[in-house]
Amino acid sequence: MRADHLRDCCQSPRKSVDDRVLKAADNRSPLGLKILSDFSPAGEGEWQGEIYNRENGKTYSCKLSLEGTDQLAVRAYVLLPLFGKTLIWRRADAAVGQK
Repeated sequence: MRADHLRDCCQSPRKSVDDRVLKAADNRSPLGLKILSDFSPAGEGEWQGEIYNRENGKTYSCKLSLEGTDQLAVRAYVLLPLFGKTLIWRRADAAVGQK
């Protein structure tokens, strides 16, 4: 690797996290986009269905479960829940957004 190439790489503008997060695989508006679908009860406090990932345009199997009174565990996976990722969604504070 040449020194001038290394210098150019280091001086190039970096993308912020927001630039990466806002990229979508499709051009549909996120407003009103249906991301959770076909859920049915799968046990005490659990539901099974599908979740849409706007970043890559794919739909995954999904399991939802309650984690207390204000948290929802969202496990998206391929084939088996073992091959997935769990995110915790927290209920927004009711006072946020009110003036």
